[in-house]
Amino acid sequence: MATDRRQKDAVNITKRENGIYRAEIKVPTELRPVIGKSKLTKSLKTRDKRRAVIEAGPILDGFYRQLELARTAPDQYVKLIAQKNLQGRSQAPDQWGYTQADADTEGWLDSLPEEERRRYEPIAHKGVPYSSFVDTFIDSYANLKTAKDARRSVLEMAEWAKTLDEVGPSAVRKWKQAEAQKSNSRASGTLSKVLTFNAEYFAYLQDQELISDELANPFKGVRLKDFTSKESYQALTLEEILTIRDAAAKAGDSELVEFIDIARHTGMRIAEIASTTVVSVEGVECWKVKADAKTKASSGRLVPVASAISGLTSGQPERAGRHDAVSKRFGRLKRVVLEDGASRTKVFHSIRKYVATTLEREGVPEGITADLLGHEKQTMTYGVYSGGSSIQQLVGAVKKLEECQT
Repeated sequence: MATDRRQKDAVNITKRENGIYRAEIKVPTELRPVIGKSKLTKSLKTRDKRRAVIEAGPILDGFYRQLELARTAPDQYVKLIAQKNLQGRSQAPDQWGYTQADADTEGWLDSLPEEERRRYEPIAHKGVPYSSFVDTFIDSYANLKTAKDARRSVLEMAEWAKTLDEVGPSAVRKWKQAEAQKSNSRASGTLSKVLTFNAEYFAYLQDQELISDELANPFKGVRLKDFTSKESYQALTLEEILTIRDAAAKAGDSELVEFIDIARHTGMRIAEIASTTVVSVEGVECWKVKADAKTKASSGRLVPVASAISGLTSGQPERAGRHDAVSKRFGRLKRVVLEDGASRTKVFHSIRKYVATTLEREGVPEGITADLLGHEKQTMTYGVYSGGSSIQQLVGAVKKLEECQT
């Protein structure tokens, strides 16, 4: 999608006879009666192609918003144009090619419902948004989960560094201060990940000559010692797990019920449940975790299917990519049905903790549990030299886990 968008933008940048580039898009025939034009155009005020590409991005975004508004709310669009015409101002355009009249849309925007206002604001831009090039940046990430994390991290920082000109130590300090003031700050490891992705994005922008090479990367060397360590997740008890499961069943949320049942019989992470395949190994039906799971030890591992959930293997394709939505519903439900459900230490991942705790109490060797859950083995003998647990050993562990729940 990012490639398609870049190709579209390239087509929408034209060079006039005087050598100056301009941004333009054709107005669809059905929208011309509303917009009153066959094209939307704006001079980019430059003969430099690279600079034109930079300045065209936000302007074209504004054009696309105008087309969307004309299509979905034509009356509101007409009001906007009428207001601009009534202002009738003729100040010289700013560095981005916009006059004050272009930017004075706040009165109209404030008349919209909050959700619509956020959707269409701002049509006028005052700089190159920091996140403008995130699509081209994450093209280099083959791992989809990593790409999602990269996008999320850049967009989070964009709240404090709205434009390329605002990227610097001040923006990072504001982000850090805002995080420190939260009643329940995220773990320092999570915050470090946000900084790491933004440091890579900043370096990418420098490689593309969008930010000066002379600027120091503001996301490197940031101290996070001020943050308290996040409290570890607690293991849910079987009673708590079944309480949430029963509530989901009563609510008709069969998808959440399936995720809970698979988790309590396998110890798989919620994202793993949503992306496994089902294979047969030595005559044993197994869940096979995706090859690019969270850790090396997790990737590609086999988890025997417990007899209690054998009927769920056929529904695996329907669960693909559903983990985020399921996780949110689990969180909302556990807050209602558990006495301490508001605690952030009890989450879907706590079911995995229950599995580990149960296997330990049942005397399952740590090496087998580690292979079942996809944990790194800490000893030299098991971590370096062992070829891993056999399928039959894993089957034995799953059976013990199943017996504890009947």
